[in-house]
Amino acid sequence: MIAADSLIVPVDSQTMALAGVAQIRDTLAELSEAEVIAAVPPGRILLTMYDGRLSLDRAVAEHLRETAMPVFKQTIRTNTKLAESYGLRQTIFDYAPTSTGAVDHSGLAEEIAADQAGVTEAIA
Repeated sequence: MIAADSLIVPVDSQTMALAGVAQIRDTLAELSEAEVIAAVPPGRILLTMYDGRLSLDRAVAEHLRETAMPVFKQTIRTNTKLAESYGLRQTIFDYAPTSTGAVDHSGLAEEIAADQAGVTEAIA
């Protein structure tokens, strides 16, 4: 984290994960206050194992967007192909390139690239 210029905080979209997010946010604040790191890199939450059909997942996502760090627009939906590809030691793009897992990860990459392009333009 000392050399990072940004943080991606993957968070399972379950209620218990909310406590973990609060702990991460507190730890980052403590590191900053103790001057362990010069500046806390900006962090963003990535909702994983997300199922928009479930009211609990939607409620957790809404709560995080209202009270926590910034949240990526892209979520990583629950997808068995992700677990299967990991078990076979293949990327999701090699194993199931049209699966929702591959689509979601591509969307995340595009969101990050667009954000980086915006930062580059702001600096220039």
